[in-house]
Amino acid sequence: MKKERTMTAQVAYLDVFKYLNKTNCKECGLPTCVAFAVAVSQGSRPITGCPYVSDEAADLFAGIEKTSSANEEDVRDVVKQWQAEIKKIDLAQAAKRLGLPYKDGKLRVDMLGKPFYVNQQGVISADCHTNPWLSVVLLAYACHGKGVEPKGEWVTLRQLPGGGDWYRLFYQRGEKPLHNIIDNYFDMISFMLSIFQARDVTDEYPADLAMIVYPVPKVPVLISYSKPEDGLDSNLNLLFDVSATENLITDGLYFLTAGLVTMFERIAQTHGK
Repeated sequence: MKKERTMTAQVAYLDVFKYLNKTNCKECGLPTCVAFAVAVSQGSRPITGCPYVSDEAADLFAGIEKTSSANEEDVRDVVKQWQAEIKKIDLAQAAKRLGLPYKDGKLRVDMLGKPFYVNQQGVISADCHTNPWLSVVLLAYACHGKGVEPKGEWVTLRQLPGGGDWYRLFYQRGEKPLHNIIDNYFDMISFMLSIFQARDVTDEYPADLAMIVYPVPKVPVLISYSKPEDGLDSNLNLLFDVSATENLITDGLYFLTAGLVTMFERIAQTHGK
C-alpha cells in the first residue's frame, strides 16, 4: 500500500530535503537542493520536479498546499544546512575571494552597515540582533560570493538567473509586505534605511523614496517608492544589480528580502508610526 500524506498545512523544508540526492545537479531548474526543498515545501514546485526522487517521496509529498513563506522554524533549519556548508570551506580563502577582513578565525561581513562575524563552525556573532533569514544570507554569501563589483545596472528579480522560479514567494514575502509597511510607516522606514547607511538617490531616480542599501557587501538593493497621487495607487520598485547572483545565489535574494521585511515588521510593531 502506498504511503500517502494529506497536505493541509505547510511541510517543513527538511522533510523534503532528506528525500533529495543533495548533489545540486540543477536539473530541477533551481541552483541548489536547498532551494528546491524550500520551493516544494511551500507548494511552488512539485517534488517530481527532481528527476531522481523516489516513488515513495512522490506519493508522500503529492498535493502540498501553496503557502506564502517559510516560518521561522523552517528558516532555522536552513541556517543549520548553511552552517554545515561553511564548515567545508576555508574561511581565510573566502575572505580573500570576497575582499573582506579575516582575523582570529572569523570572517567579518558588514550587513546593513553593521559588522557581523562568522567562524568556521558557522556561528554568527554581532553587537546587534539579526534574524534567521538574514543569517542564511550571510552564510550563503560567505560560501558562494565571488566578490564581483556591482555594474550599476538595475533589474528585477525575474530578470536574474533563476529569478522567475522564486518570484511568487519573493512577491508574497518580500515586495507585497514591504509595500504595505512603507504605505503605513513611510517616515519610520526612511529613517531606518538611513540608520542602515542607505544612500539617498532621489536625484537619480525621482520618487518620494529612492535609496540604495547594502544588506551585504557588493549586493546593493534599490528601494524606490512613490506615494499615492492624483488617484493613482502608491508604487514600489525593488531592484537588484545585474551582478547580484554572482555574489549571492538567487534563493539568497529571497531570504534577503524576507529578512528585511521581518526586521521592518518587528520595528513597526514595537515603535508604531
